[in-house]
Order: sequence, then structure tokens, then C-alpha cells
Amino acid sequence: DVQRLVKEVARPRWTVTLDGRPIQTPARMPLALPTESMALAIAMEWQAQGKVLQAHTMPLMKLATTSIDQIPTIRPTMHSSMLRTMETDVTCMRVDPDEEPALYAKEA
Repeated sequence: DVQRLVKEVARPRWTVTLDGRPIQTPARMPLALPTESMALAIAMEWQAQGKVLQAHTMPLMKLATTSIDQIPTIRPTMHSSMLRTMETDVTCMRVDPDEEPALYAKEA
């Protein structure tokens, strides 16, 4: 057996900066993205903006900020809605059994 030396495990997050400052969501949360490719895509959306920002041309930015700001507060409602939809065979998805054991059990 080997003694465990690790105290903390963290998922790396990527950010996008504007003029050296990290972007925040409308709710003033840090825009922490799970992948480098997502951060690069959002950076490209910002880079493509002219003198006037056009939010409708930034769908990934909207998706990311919405998921950061709203999903934590509406997650239980989303789960129950998803479970009702799954009964109709309209949706097919898999979850991580360690992160969502109740939802995973209903998949079986």
C-alpha cells in the first residue's frame, strides 16, 4: 500500500480576459470554463465584436454565462423535468454515477 499524499483534487478551469481582466457573468461570477477549446471559442466571439457589442453574435458566451449563473439554482427542477422527459423516450443521456447517484439509478 502507498500512503496518500494528495490533499486536494481540482478540475482545471480556463478563463477569458478582456484588457487583462477576467470576464464575469451578469451575476458577477467568474467565467470559469471547463475546456481550453471553449475558452478559445468565446475569446474568438469577443475578438469578432466591433465598436458596438452584438450579444446575439455570441451564442457560446450566452450559453456559458447562463449555465454558470442559472443552472446551480434550477438544477433540482431540471432533474425532475428531465426524468419526466426520459419516460417518453424523447431523450437519451448518461450521467456519472459518482456525481448523480439518484439519477444514475433511474437510468438502470
